[in-house]
Amino acid sequence: MSAWRSMREVTEFDGRVVLSAYRLESLIGRGSHGLVFRGEALQDGQKVAVKVPLFLDEQRYARFEREARMLAKVDHPNLSRFVDFGFDEGRPLIVTEYFGGRRLDEVMVEAGGCVRWERAVEIMTPVLEALAALHDADVVHRDVKPSNILVKHDGGRLDVRLIDLGICREHELDDRTNITEDSQVLGTLSYMAPEQLMNYTVDARSDIYAAGCVLFELLCDRLPFLGGGIQQAMAKCASDGPDSLLFRGDLEVTPSVPEPLGALVLSMLRRRSADRPASAARCGRALREVHESHAAVVSRA
Repeated sequence: MSAWRSMREVTEFDGRVVLSAYRLESLIGRGSHGLVFRGEALQDGQKVAVKVPLFLDEQRYARFEREARMLAKVDHPNLSRFVDFGFDEGRPLIVTEYFGGRRLDEVMVEAGGCVRWERAVEIMTPVLEALAALHDADVVHRDVKPSNILVKHDGGRLDVRLIDLGICREHELDDRTNITEDSQVLGTLSYMAPEQLMNYTVDARSDIYAAGCVLFELLCDRLPFLGGGIQQAMAKCASDGPDSLLFRGDLEVTPSVPEPLGALVLSMLRRRSADRPASAARCGRALREVHESHAAVVSRA
């Protein structure tokens, strides 16, 4: 049996050299469709992340190849930097920079509740800037969620990466492609825009909706729509977004969120995509303006 075929049971894969250029060191990520290893480039010792698919039917191979193409196409400091793509024993591998940050969903669990709005803005501004770069290249991410956002402190500042372009799509090709041939929905239900849930065409504003869900969750310690599964999906598709940021769990509270920030988040969560902000770049600028305005108020106090 090929070493690759038993990788679902692997927790360490120390020492294997792939593409004649990278030595795998340890398993750092596991998903339903693939594994991610930390590795080292033999030539210069650069740390890298090597993504390996577990299952390769024609449709999954196309998505994996598209992810490599999109990574190579879009260069932005808040996206994983593309390093290499190739085949090892017939299996395609994607090599990117090794970032070493922590997943935002893990950070949120450890925080035990909503984060200060300043920190939420600090995290999501670079995410929206990364989305703007993708959208400028006619690429829609389609799976913005906390587990696809990595954060780490680097020399006193927060560094952020938006990762996993596994179900990204070039906008000009994106015509009702949210469901696979075996009826699997592409995306994560809790963060999907109504048009994505209903298998309508998605575009940049679908990513804006998902980013709005993450912002809402950071600020309120819950998702905009309660419930799960079909109940949550129906609430999204039937209502024009949450009315306010005033509710966390079952208790009414008033988070100390500046009014312009609350208004922006709610506008990102409108049911009709045409009613959302026109671009991720505009959302990112709005977040920066809120942060700078608050800093100016504090400095004058």
